[in-house]
Amino acid sequence: SEEQLVARFGGTGDVSVVSGALLDIARYRFNQKRYRDAAAAYDVFLKRFPTHPARLSARYQAGLCYARLNRAGDAVDQWEAVVKDSAGAEVAEKAWARAGDLYFQAQRYTEAKRCYSGLLEHFAATDIAALATLRLAQCEYNAGNDAGAIAGFAKTQEQYPGSPAAHEAKRGTELALYRLGQTAKGSEVLETLIEKYPSSAFAADAQFQLAKRHYEGKQFAEAAQGFRRVVSQFPGYSAADQAQFLLADSYARAGSAEEARLGYEQFLSFFPESDLRPTVEFRIGLVEFEAKEYSRAAVAFTRVLDESVSTEMSSASRYNLALCQKLLGQTEDARASLERYRADHPHDSRSADVTYQLANMDEAAGATKEAAQGFEAALNLTPSRGLEVELQYRLGRCRESLGDPDGALRAYLLAAASTERRNPFRVSALTRCAALYESKKSYSRALDIYLDIAHNSQDQELAALAKGRASQLQAGRKR
Repeated sequence: SEEQLVARFGGTGDVSVVSGALLDIARYRFNQKRYRDAAAAYDVFLKRFPTHPARLSARYQAGLCYARLNRAGDAVDQWEAVVKDSAGAEVAEKAWARAGDLYFQAQRYTEAKRCYSGLLEHFAATDIAALATLRLAQCEYNAGNDAGAIAGFAKTQEQYPGSPAAHEAKRGTELALYRLGQTAKGSEVLETLIEKYPSSAFAADAQFQLAKRHYEGKQFAEAAQGFRRVVSQFPGYSAADQAQFLLADSYARAGSAEEARLGYEQFLSFFPESDLRPTVEFRIGLVEFEAKEYSRAAVAFTRVLDESVSTEMSSASRYNLALCQKLLGQTEDARASLERYRADHPHDSRSADVTYQLANMDEAAGATKEAAQGFEAALNLTPSRGLEVELQYRLGRCRESLGDPDGALRAYLLAAASTERRNPFRVSALTRCAALYESKKSYSRALDIYLDIAHNSQDQELAALAKGRASQLQAGRKR
C-alpha cells in the first residue's frame, strides 16, 4: 500500500522518492485500466504533496480516471482545479478542453462556454483553439440562439479556413440558418444578419435561405430578387448554381416567361458544368414550347436526350420532342419519336397519350381504320379522365366514317357519360348523339341530348341552336 511505501522509505527527507513512487503506481494502474485504483493513488499523492511540481499533471490524470468511470462531476472538479491553479500551464489547455466537452455533453452550455472561452484566452494560437471556437458556436446553437451560433460559425470559418472545424462550422451554419428560417421572425433576423455581416462566411447562406423562404411562401417575385442577389453578390458561393436555377424557376412560376427563359440561358452560360444543366435545358424547352417556339423547344429537348439523365426526364423530353415535331409538320419524325418512346417505355404513365398521338396522326393521314384501332388501344391503357372523353369521341367519329353508326353511338354515349359535364369533347359527342338519334327518329332521346347541350355547352351559338331545336321537338311532341 501507499502507507507501506512511505514506511519503507521512512523519514520525511525522501519526498522525491515517495512522490515519484506514488506517481508510478498511479500511472501503472491507469495503464492497466484500473481507473478506480489509479484515481485513489492520484488522490493520495495530491493530499500528501499539494504543491508538488507534478500536481497539475496528477490532477489532469485523476480527471481522466473519473471520466473513464463515468463520474463526470469528479472529473470536471479535477480539471477545474487545474485551470484555477494555473490557467496558462501547458496541461491546462487540455483541462479547459476536457471540462468544456463534459459540460457540453451534459447540456450545461454556460459552463461549457466559460471553459472554451478560458481556453481561447490562454491558448489562442494552439491547434485546439479551432475546436474551442467551433464549440462556442455549437453551444449557442444547442441553446437555441441561432443568430449567435451563425456569428460563431462564421468566426470559425474565417479564422481557421480549410480546417475540419471550419468544415463542421459550415454545416452548422446551414442548420442554424434553416432553423432560423422556420421561425415567425426568421426573415427579419436574416436580413439583420446580412446587413451586420455582409462579407462574412454565412452571408451568402443567409441570403439564400431568405430567398428560399419567399420561394416556399409562393412570393416568387421577391424570391427571384433574393436569388439574384445571391448570384450577383456571391458568385463563388457553393450553391450559386441552385440560386440561379431557382431565380429562373421563380420567374417561371410568377408567369414571367421571358425573364425565366433569360434566367435559364444565363445558367447555361454561368454554370456549364453544373449537375443541374440537363434540368435547365428541359425547362428551356418547356418555356419555348409554351411560347409556341417549337423549333427552339425541339432543340432544347434534343440536347436533354444527348445528356445522361433520369428515365423520367429522358422520357418526358422524347415525348415533348415528338409534340414539337408534330406541330412543326414533321410528321414522320414525330411518328419515329413516338414509336421509339413506346418501344423504350411500353408501360409508363404516358403510354395512353403516346398511343393517342399516333392514332391522331393516322386519322389525319386518312388511315381511319388504323386510327380507330389506335384510339381503342389507348382506351385500354388507363388514360386520364379528360383524355378518355376525347378518345371516345374520336373513336366514335372514326366508326361513323367507317359506316358503323351503332358502334359510333356507343362510343359517343360513353363520352357523354363523363362527369366533366362541360368538357368540349363531351359536348361534341352529344351533338353527334343528337344527330344519330334524329336519323333513327328517336326524337325523345334527341330532345334530352339537346337540353343537355343547351345547359352545358360553353359555345353560346351552339347552346342557342340546341335550345331552339329542343323547343321545336317539344312543340312537335305536344301536337
